[in-house]
Amino acid sequence: MSEPKNADVCLVCSTPTTGFHFQINSCRACSAFWRRSQQGDRKYRCRRNSKNCEVHYSIKNVCRYCRFEKCKRVGMKWKKQDKHYTDTSL
Repeated sequence: MSEPKNADVCLVCSTPTTGFHFQINSCRACSAFWRRSQQGDRKYRCRRNSKNCEVHYSIKNVCRYCRFEKCKRVGMKWKKQDKHYTDTSL
């Protein structure tokens, strides 16, 4: 099996993905994290106080603050009335 193209990986955690969530190419896990963060109006603190933790699917227990900030930085948008998923695997 070949490596996924850049367009086929989550812009947040780099895991292979097949669709757009919240207006960016992202995986279901990052999409669910973003939705829970927005719906619960959660506030996170950086685990290392560096505010620059690596966010990657291979890392267990990723810093929630840094993951949330990366979601914003790569362009995830929150609109309650929008459908958040568009399938691109046609």
